[in-house]
Amino acid sequence: MAKQVLNYHDVQLYESDVALFEGQKWLNDNAINFYLQYITQTIAPSDVLLIDPAVVSCLLYQCEDEEDFKELAAGLCLKSKRICLIPVSDNDRLGGESSHWSLLLYCDENFKHFDSISGCNKNSARRIARSFMRLLKIIGRYDGVENNFQVKEVLDAPQQQNSYDCGMYVILLAEFLTRQYAGEMEKMSMEIFLTPEKVTGMRLRISKLLKKLQE
Repeated sequence: MAKQVLNYHDVQLYESDVALFEGQKWLNDNAINFYLQYITQTIAPSDVLLIDPAVVSCLLYQCEDEEDFKELAAGLCLKSKRICLIPVSDNDRLGGESSHWSLLLYCDENFKHFDSISGCNKNSARRIARSFMRLLKIIGRYDGVENNFQVKEVLDAPQQQNSYDCGMYVILLAEFLTRQYAGEMEKMSMEIFLTPEKVTGMRLRISKLLKKLQE
């Protein structure tokens, strides 16, 4: 049986999740959600929403009617959010497996897509954006044509140098964009904040953080 080692604001982490930050390993939904929740609790202004990958999956595959969408939006307090950071997976079915993560930013009816393997998750990002616009339209946050949106690919998004760090790029990008919105990154660019060396260092920092939180 998997051993739970931490419950951080309802994010339940197991030994196998914690181990993913140690070394050259691909991050799963739970590991990514932990750090997004950590950003929410320690950095994010109240009008910034960092969405759990499991919630993204629910939006895509389990919201079947208007009431489902309204319930999901209420749970996210979506009406009070200006910035939404959405993890993007290349998984195309409920319960399926994914191999790559990227990050979708929503602000003022515009989407920006940050992909550490440029172009890899372009179609997945558009699929999520389409469902997210439907969600916004149902709760009255968007009054335009549901499919009339654009997803801008951020061409200078930092690029990973291996096959396993995509999840780390997602959480570091989420931290950078949250800090930038909060006015903390005026003297640092995305390219300086997020380098392969910073990613390696961040794995060590998060591992130490997890040990501290378990004490």
